[in-house]
Amino acid sequence: MDVFGLAVNGNTISGNVNNTGPNRTTFTYILTINSSNLTQGTFDLNPREVRQVQASYPFVPGTFSISISASTQGDSDAETIIHTVY
Repeated sequence: MDVFGLAVNGNTISGNVNNTGPNRTTFTYILTINSSNLTQGTFDLNPREVRQVQASYPFVPGTFSISISASTQGDSDAETIIHTVY
């Protein structure tokens, strides 16, 4: 699995989960901001299939730690960015 492309565009946070394995697999993801869950869920992906995860957040001035993590059958990956609003 590969978690990649975490980004913020306005009030929308998005990131991608890629099934790098050879089988259709169920993935569980969690999108967090400053260590608090913003959204989470599960979905199935075919081999080499990518799913984008999105959520909105009402940003105010400050610095935010944003993470997306995903896991499946003993495998996991995560990505974190720091987003600053002036």
